Amino acid sequence: MLALFDLDSVTLEKLLIIYGSPQAIAAQADQAIKDMQTWGGHFLKPDKIARVIDSAANAVRWIRR
Repeated sequence: MLALFDLDSVTLEKLLIIYGSPQAIAAQADQAIKDMQTWGGHFLKPDKIARVIDSAANAVRWIRR
């Protein structure tokens, strides 16, 4: 998930502050999508938001192995 954002990204910072982990993002995907749309505005495209959610879900699956 970190690879999808520049390290100085406000959206990345807010995701880390509010959700704290990929597990929390995956568990609250609908709200995380809404939040990213609000924070990123027109700069954050829907396909990137979808990749963030997919990355968070994949991280959860990998951790559960």
